[in-house]
Amino acid sequence: THTTVIPLEYDGKTENIPARVLPTAPFDMVLGRSWLKRHNPNVDWVTGIITLN
Repeated sequence: THTTVIPLEYDGKTENIPARVLPTAPFDMVLGRSWLKRHNPNVDWVTGIITLN
């Protein structure tokens, strides 16, 4: 496991997010609770789309 910085682009902004790279994880990305609380996104659980207001 190592860390990297991922640029996340949304709403015309770019936020550099520190991320842990997990080679065996079955997910593209896992957003942490602190990030979710800070941005409070809307989640469409059917389509898997996360929308930031």
